[in-house]
Amino acid sequence: MISDSNDILKMDLLKLNKYKKHLGKRYKSFQYVFNKLSSKSKNCIVEFGTSRSFVNGGVSGCMSDDIKYWNDEDISRWDWGAGIFTRICAEMIDRTQNVLYTVDPSKCAMNISKTLTSKFSNNIEYVLTTSTNFIKNTQNKIDILYMDHQETCEDGALLHLKDIKLILSKNLLSRDALILIDDVHLNHTLSAPLGSDLKISFDNYGKGKYSIPFLLSKKYRIIFEGYQVILAK
Repeated sequence: MISDSNDILKMDLLKLNKYKKHLGKRYKSFQYVFNKLSSKSKNCIVEFGTSRSFVNGGVSGCMSDDIKYWNDEDISRWDWGAGIFTRICAEMIDRTQNVLYTVDPSKCAMNISKTLTSKFSNNIEYVLTTSTNFIKNTQNKIDILYMDHQETCEDGALLHLKDIKLILSKNLLSRDALILIDDVHLNHTLSAPLGSDLKISFDNYGKGKYSIPFLLSKKYRIIFEGYQVILAK
């Protein structure tokens, strides 16, 4: 008999396997993060940029919050191009003490996110605001920070830098926190071993163009490098 929430979470880790082929370039980094979550029974997870489409880009219904475009049973139709972290995380932490704060200023995106996670919403706080406003108004220590907000562009990279500077100035990260940044190596030519302390020159930082060098200057280190990058102290 399963006796505590941490054991349930460990069982849920096996569920990630069914998404492996769909997650593709994000699978190993997601796997690392969820393994980290399972080492503690209670974590605060903050996601900047909620899942904002039922289907992939270019497909009819992309970015629409009309529920006719959502098919919970047909996994192949989900928005795997964006990683759909909100749904995956919600399912993984279901029936645990973990809490996911998914943050986005778009009401349409939040409606989509709520539909995606309707079966697993007990552990989710849907926060309709900007990432910067959320940081300014929270005192919670963050165990997992997922930075996937804004587009992959100069403005987006600058926003990531602004937000991570504010987070560090407020000392919001827990001692062993992980920072997961999406859309970094856009050509996905790297897939480094888990746990590696890397010193690889980036040709394209993507969304982490400025935040990653800043974090490295603050004695954070890269512990996973691929399409996504994971950093920790």
